[in-house]
Amino acid sequence: MNRAAELPTKVKDENRRKQQLIAELTQLRQRAAELEASATDRQRAEEKLRLSHYFLQFANRHTEMPSLLYEFAVEVQRLTGCTAVGVRLLDDEGNIPYLVYKGFSREFYESESSLSLKSDGDMCRRVVRGLVDSSLPLFTPGGSLCVNSTTLFLANSAQLEKQVTCDLCHGFGYESVALVPIRLGERTLGLIHLADPRPNVVTPEQVEMVEVAVMLLGAAIDRLRAEEALREERDRAQKYLDVAGAILVVIDADRKVSLINRKGCDILGFREEEIIGRDWFDNFLPARVKDETRAAFEGLMMGTVTPFEYFENPVLTRSGEERIIAWHNTVLTNDIGDVIGTLSSGADITEQRQLWKKMVEYEELSKLKSNLLSAVSHELRTPLAIIKGYSTMLLDYDRKLRGNEKNEYLRSIDKATDRLTELVDHLLDSLRMEAGLLKLEKHPTNLAKLMEEVAAEARLRAPNHQIVLRLSRRLPTIEADPRRIRQVLDNLIDNAIKYSGPGTRVVISAQRFGQELRVSVTDQGIGIPAADLEKIFERMYRIEERLNPEIGGIGLGLAISRGLVEAHGGRIWAESEPRKGSTFRFTLPARPSQQAGP
Repeated sequence: MNRAAELPTKVKDENRRKQQLIAELTQLRQRAAELEASATDRQRAEEKLRLSHYFLQFANRHTEMPSLLYEFAVEVQRLTGCTAVGVRLLDDEGNIPYLVYKGFSREFYESESSLSLKSDGDMCRRVVRGLVDSSLPLFTPGGSLCVNSTTLFLANSAQLEKQVTCDLCHGFGYESVALVPIRLGERTLGLIHLADPRPNVVTPEQVEMVEVAVMLLGAAIDRLRAEEALREERDRAQKYLDVAGAILVVIDADRKVSLINRKGCDILGFREEEIIGRDWFDNFLPARVKDETRAAFEGLMMGTVTPFEYFENPVLTRSGEERIIAWHNTVLTNDIGDVIGTLSSGADITEQRQLWKKMVEYEELSKLKSNLLSAVSHELRTPLAIIKGYSTMLLDYDRKLRGNEKNEYLRSIDKATDRLTELVDHLLDSLRMEAGLLKLEKHPTNLAKLMEEVAAEARLRAPNHQIVLRLSRRLPTIEADPRRIRQVLDNLIDNAIKYSGPGTRVVISAQRFGQELRVSVTDQGIGIPAADLEKIFERMYRIEERLNPEIGGIGLGLAISRGLVEAHGGRIWAESEPRKGSTFRFTLPARPSQQAGP
């Protein structure tokens, strides 16, 4: 009895264990399936990530739309193994033409290329518009069409709206067809068309991979379109800049040229690509103004210099010519107000400035001639009147005049004649210098001996002045025109006598300083104001009209002296203090190998 009762219990326990084992096995199988699915999903995710990275690099290296689309079609063809791949892009008028196709026949391209969103009933239009039902097995969650047998699709099309694309593809022998939309955010830019005569070539998994690539393609297309729009806008702006009659140049904070128009290129003589990116100050300004202009610009960038709307400065052309430009400037700032550069428009005023200079020179020359005529007529009148008067006296009253009176009249005529000769010589020398016809007859000259002769003659001309000669020992021989050096000394000594009173000293001295001789003439006269020290060597500049109107002269002596000294390779200047006298100095190159003494 007991054994009979135990048997059913054992059977029940065995069945319960079996059921438990079956349940555990089922759970293990489910878990295995989940792990397998998870591994597959992970593999797919990794593959999508790898594909994304590859197509990201691929898309970013292209700068032109045709090459981007063609190589993308080649890559999709390689990825999917499809025979034919085409790329359609939506235009502004709603058309969806093929821009690139590979593997499709010319006949197929021509029959398909005229599609437009304005028509209904075509699968391409539905995919582009996003009018698809992703719950149907024909479509992916990404909105792509995937048909792996157009024969079966069209056989069941009685239940569906007629689809021209699949019908047309089937008519050209394509069994596998996929349409993948090219999107960027909410916008659809076009689609990718894949086709193959074999069935089941384009799987939904492959279409998902293509969708990943197409997402990056959409970003690349948008980037290239934006760059093209920017280029067109820049080219349009450049055309406006090029037709402008002024130079337009933008200089950034690093002093480099970031924009210049055709007018600027023409004036500088460089091509645009030879100017853009180069330092404006180092390459296109003369050396003499480069540092000052650069410092002003850098001060402007740092805010330490007040912006200047207008200024003039020269630019340096390729040929080395300087052109004067009148600039109008605008300071460029960023969104937060920082100065980032300047925009300058300039006009070439070189010819205007040259014309203005000629006009000024002409006015100065006219004034000079007028002053010269006035001075010459005045200076001529006095000696001519003396000559005429005393000559008439000698002719009319010869027998009535005593001997000493005749001699006095003759000496006056002689002095007046000398004055006329000096005046004519000064006029001729001035004209020769102006015309560049003054010639020097240089030869070795003993300056000490020449100065002794000049001082002796000065003592005869001015017996009421103390003419003092001070010479350093062993002055070197110089290469000079002695007649012209004598003329310079006579001019300076006569000026010293003219502007100093009787009984005062006029000191003539000479010393050697290195490779030059320095000659000085010092007086104790009325002196020269500091403002006039530079001007006294200009032609027709007569300070005596203000200091002492009774002193004669036409204002050519010092101008001629400067021309003669500079023709010898020397320089001349004056030092003075009003009411204390003046010193005129000039230098001459020395000949160190030969010396002579007094």
